Amino acid sequence: MKMVTCPCGFEAKTHSADELVKLVQVHVQEVHKQDYPQGITREQVMSMVKDV
Repeated sequence: MKMVTCPCGFEAKTHSADELVKLVQVHVQEVHKQDYPQGITREQVMSMVKDV
């Protein structure tokens, strides 16, 4: 299983890298759109992934 933890405390866990990227991108757009108006790239998400 793979996991990403956002500094705000949000956690996303899934077995699929594609699903994990989507979850984090939606989170960033909905919660952090003022901080990251351009969104977050797949590469940025994948750099934060931890295996759990």
